[in-house]
Amino acid sequence: MIYGFQITQLMMHGYDPRADLVELLELVRTGALRVHVDTAVPLAGASDAHRHIEARAHLGQVMVCPHA
Repeated sequence: MIYGFQITQLMMHGYDPRADLVELLELVRTGALRVHVDTAVPLAGASDAHRHIEARAHLGQVMVCPHA
């Protein structure tokens, strides 16, 4: 299980992530990979979402949605 990754260091050294991101998004689209959503909050709760992330309390993505 992968909870996340960071590619900025690789990009600083010339890595172009576009082809890999296209492949990754296709895997998500087809259901081969699933994105774990820890929390979905309405836009009015964006500050709560930020506090949740800053507290490192999330295991997965934190989404701010217009209709959460």
